[in-house]
Amino acid sequence: MAFNQCESCQEKISQKQRWASAFFSYRPIVCQECGASHHIEPRSRIKGSMFVVFFPLFLAIFLTSGGEGRPYELILTYLPLALLGMLYTVHTVNYRMMNDGEKEGGRR
Repeated sequence: MAFNQCESCQEKISQKQRWASAFFSYRPIVCQECGASHHIEPRSRIKGSMFVVFFPLFLAIFLTSGGEGRPYELILTYLPLALLGMLYTVHTVNYRMMNDGEKEGGRR
C-alpha cells in the first residue's frame, strides 16, 4: 500500500517529497499543511534496502558470470537494476505518523 496522504489532515503527499525522502536515507516526510512528521516503518526500510541494494547486486553478479575480469560490466548491469529497485521501493514503502515522545522504530 502506497503512502499517498498525511494521516493527520489527509493532505496529499507529493511525489517530490517521497523521492527526496528515499534519496536521503528515508528521512521523515513532514506534511506541508499540518506539520505532522511521517517516518518510514523499520520493516519497510529493510524491504527498501533489499530491492535497491541486495537483489540488484546478486542479479547483476549472476548475469555477468561473477564479474570476472570485467568489473565495468558488473557496474553497468547493477546501475539500471538498482534504479528499477528504487522505482519500485519508493511506491511501496510504508510510513507512519510519529507521536510526541515516540522513538523511530518502536514505541516509547
